[in-house]
Amino acid sequence: IEEDVRGIGGAGGLSLVLEIGGAGDNATGSYTMTAQENTPVEFTTTAGGKVIIGDIVEGVLEESLRIRYTLEITADTSIDVLLSDETEEMDTYLRIYVDDAEEVTFENDDIEDGVVRNSRLLDLEVLGGQTLIIEVAGFGDLESGPFVLTIKKSAE
Repeated sequence: IEEDVRGIGGAGGLSLVLEIGGAGDNATGSYTMTAQENTPVEFTTTAGGKVIIGDIVEGVLEESLRIRYTLEITADTSIDVLLSDETEEMDTYLRIYVDDAEEVTFENDDIEDGVVRNSRLLDLEVLGGQTLIIEVAGFGDLESGPFVLTIKKSAE
């Protein structure tokens, strides 16, 4: 079994304790652990175009590329946004910026941490007149492959 843990970050001088064990603490055997400094990937962004609530958009992620879609909100509502792939194995990253914000307003890496690695944001309360930038990417800007972006009204 091979496990890949990426993106553990911290301030300089931070000590980490890593515990390694077999499933149920019953497995035995040898292992190899490798740790290295992570150099952030330089990324570029590209416009994906305008979307509306109810859209299902298919596209292809490339390593070090983030795709930005524009969603103009016409009335107060609650929305769900899902970024997935056919196999649910791609490690996606979903970010939403509101009204030209430079900082991310909403974000999600894993639907279920380390288990379902697609991304989902549920019940986002948005206001009429807001413009959302929905940014899709792979985790660490390292994933690539086909994706589906789904934007819908939240269940009432």
